[in-house]
Amino acid sequence: MNLTFEVGQLWACGSKSSNKQHEALVINVEKIDSESIIGVAIVNDDTEHSPFMPFSYEAFSDSIVELRRSNLDISDFVAGYLYWKKLYIEGEAGVYTITVDNVMNLENH
Repeated sequence: MNLTFEVGQLWACGSKSSNKQHEALVINVEKIDSESIIGVAIVNDDTEHSPFMPFSYEAFSDSIVELRRSNLDISDFVAGYLYWKKLYIEGEAGVYTITVDNVMNLENH
């Protein structure tokens, strides 16, 4: 499936570990070098201050279930994105290549 992601979209992402889906707000969509990157913030009710989280196009595509809303405000997350992008260009940061659910469960192990 070839999906088009846009800044300000809110996607429901699948969750194997619970009945609750994660909600990911798209902060950026870009190609850096040869890598297509979808940057999101997880904005569930129980996620108070979600950091910017960059995913490969494939990993994010594998995560989503449905589009919930579009044209949402991303201004609270732009600083985190710009900080990550600077580090990424300098070779100090990377991109997740696993699903949103897998990343959200990393700290639970």
